[in-house]
Amino acid sequence: PSGELLVVHHHRPEGEFAGTPGAGDVLLRWPVVGHFRWSFEAEPLGAPAASVPPSPPARSGPPEEPEPATIESAEAEVSEPVVAEPEVAEPTGEDLLVAGALLSVARAPRYDPSYAELAYPGGDVAADRGAAVDVVVRAFRHAGVDLQRAVHEDIVAAPAAYGIEEPDANIDHRRIRNLFTFFERRAATLSTAPDGDWAPGDVVFWDRNRDGVAGHLGILTADRGPSGELLVVHHHRPEGEFAGTPGAGDVLLRWPVVGHFRWSFEAAPEGLAEVDSWKILAERVVGVQGE
Repeated sequence: PSGELLVVHHHRPEGEFAGTPGAGDVLLRWPVVGHFRWSFEAEPLGAPAASVPPSPPARSGPPEEPEPATIESAEAEVSEPVVAEPEVAEPTGEDLLVAGALLSVARAPRYDPSYAELAYPGGDVAADRGAAVDVVVRAFRHAGVDLQRAVHEDIVAAPAAYGIEEPDANIDHRRIRNLFTFFERRAATLSTAPDGDWAPGDVVFWDRNRDGVAGHLGILTADRGPSGELLVVHHHRPEGEFAGTPGAGDVLLRWPVVGHFRWSFEAAPEGLAEVDSWKILAERVVGVQGE
């Protein structure tokens, strides 16, 4: 909203900050005392040249017996207790959704909602382009859920629910109205009230054009904006304050909310439990998936 670039930072849990990393409009929030840029084209000034230590000269004759002190030292090193690394909690599906959405912010694809022929399953448009739907599709894929396949199979199973006679796996999952119907059928539907149960990883649909239908969508993060609401990762067309690339903005209540959904990573959605691809949809992926 300030017009400045968003900054990814990790603030201690305090006030609007949840204690997890987030992309916030905080560049000028505190006095700036340092601004640096790393060069990937040349070695940093003063960096020592990389060198390989010379190999020790070869010895001739029988190997020398180690001194007693050396043996005692080696035994002491072996007997040192091994300190276990602290356990790191496995990220939840919701954590991975948020991380996947923030990857779109980092990659900054330009706004382009045009039709494209895709591989199936697991198809995606070119990495340097996308639209609001692609933020959600890519975030879910990062969390192990292939919405392209899930939406296509649901349309084939219930075409009347979508009003589609000829499914097209290239585009059906990239239409807002189809994603809205899919989440209505397969995810938990929650309150759209401002004081509703909003949580990181939830999917929100807005009536951006104020014409009574869903026209925009995004994924909630764990950080809060100046309004006190959770920031939402979304990809708006280039217009006004929006640059035409994905961002994490304080926009939860900017437009009328017409849909609020939460995906369950604990069990197959009703009606999909017997679908062969569910084992793919339900995979829990730790780390970044290639796209």
